[in-house]
Amino acid sequence: MVRDEAAGISTGPEARPGASPRRLSVLSVAQLVEQARQQAGEGAGDFESRSFEEGLEVLARSINDCDRINAAGRGRLEGLIVTHLVRRLRVDRYLAANPDALAAEVARPVFVMGMPRTGTTAVINLLACDPARRTVLRWTLEEPVPPPTADRLYTDPRCLAALEQQERALAEGLAGTNIRFEWADSPAECVHVMNHDFKAMQWEASAPMPAYTEFIYSCDMNSAYTLHRRYLQVLQHRAPGPWALKGPSHALWLPTLLSIYPDARLVWTHRDPCTAVASLCSLMANAHRRNCDEADVEYLSRNVPLGLIEHVQRPMAMLDEIGDRIHHIQFSSLVGGEIETMRRLYAWLGDELTPAVEARMHRWLNQGRQARLGPHRYTLEDFGLQRSAVASLFSDYVNRFDIPAETGQ
Repeated sequence: MVRDEAAGISTGPEARPGASPRRLSVLSVAQLVEQARQQAGEGAGDFESRSFEEGLEVLARSINDCDRINAAGRGRLEGLIVTHLVRRLRVDRYLAANPDALAAEVARPVFVMGMPRTGTTAVINLLACDPARRTVLRWTLEEPVPPPTADRLYTDPRCLAALEQQERALAEGLAGTNIRFEWADSPAECVHVMNHDFKAMQWEASAPMPAYTEFIYSCDMNSAYTLHRRYLQVLQHRAPGPWALKGPSHALWLPTLLSIYPDARLVWTHRDPCTAVASLCSLMANAHRRNCDEADVEYLSRNVPLGLIEHVQRPMAMLDEIGDRIHHIQFSSLVGGEIETMRRLYAWLGDELTPAVEARMHRWLNQGRQARLGPHRYTLEDFGLQRSAVASLFSDYVNRFDIPAETGQ
C-alpha cells in the first residue's frame, strides 16, 4: 500500500514493539482442507481448482502469527475458513453435475463500488427493489446450493429460517453489530464470494495481520474473480436475470474485474473521506473485538487511511481509459434525494425506472429496517486521527470530484 508520512499518518512498524506470537495451535492448509472434506461428507468430490491455497496459506500463517487473536477468535476464524471450503466444494460439485450452468453468461452486470461507508448499501438496496434485477441475497450467499428458483428467492425455507434466526438474535440483543448488518433477504456484498478463494477484504478486517494486508493489496485476483463468476452462474441457474452487485473493494481490482466481466457497468459512490475513514475504523474495530481481547486502535489508525486511499487512487488512474463506463453518485446528493439519484442512474444504464419500481423504492426507504439496530456513532478522534491529516491524504480525490466536507468528523 501507499505510505504517506507527509499526510501525518504513522508509517512505523506494523507489529507492536516487543510482541511475540501467541500460538494456540498451528493452522495449516492441509489440516483445514481435511476438516472441510470430513464436514462435507461422502460424495463431496474434489475442488475444481486449488487456487484457494495461495491466499489460505498467507491467511493461516497470519492467524498463527497474530498475538492479539484470542482462543475464541482463533476458533471462530478456523470455523469460518472450514465453512468457506465446504461451501466451495458444494459449489464445485453442483457445477460438475450441472455443466449447463457454466454455459450461461453473466451478462452486463452492474457493480456498485467505491470506498467503504460511502452509500453503496443504499444504492444496492434500491436497485434490489426492481424485480427485473438479481442481487446476491445474504441467504443465497450462505446457502447457494441448490440455487433457488426465481419465485422462491424470498420464500425459500432457508431464507425464512435465516430471517427467523436474525429476528431472534435481535430480540435477545445478540445481533452483533449496528454498523453493517445484512438481512437474510437483502443484498449482501458480492465480494464475500471471494472469501472462498481467501483473497478478500473480510479476512483482512478480522484482526491486525500485516502480512495478509500486504498480500491482499498486491496479489493477482484473477482466480478470485473467476470463482466469483462461477458462483453467480450457480445462483442464476434457476433464477436468471441481470445482476446488480455491490462491493466497495471492487474499486481496487478494476482491471481484473473487467477482464472477467468485459461488459460490466460501474457505479462509483463518493463521500467525504474523513467520514469514510472514521466509519471504517469503527467497523473494523468491531471486527477486531470479535476475535481479539481488544481492537488494535494504533494499527487501524495507520492502515485504514492507507487502504482507503488505494480505493480511490486505483480507479482514478483508469479514468482516462474507462471513464465513460463509470456513473458517479455523490453521497451528499443520495441522502434525501434517493429517488432522483436512481432516476439518473437508470437513465445512464438505459433502463426504464417504472412507477411500480419507484413505489417499491419508496417503501424500502420508509421501512426503517436499519433504524432498528440503533445509531452508529464514530469520530476520527476515537482513533487518534486528525481531520487535517486525513483530508491532506485525500486532497487530489476530493478536488477531482468536488466532494463536500461533512461536519462532525
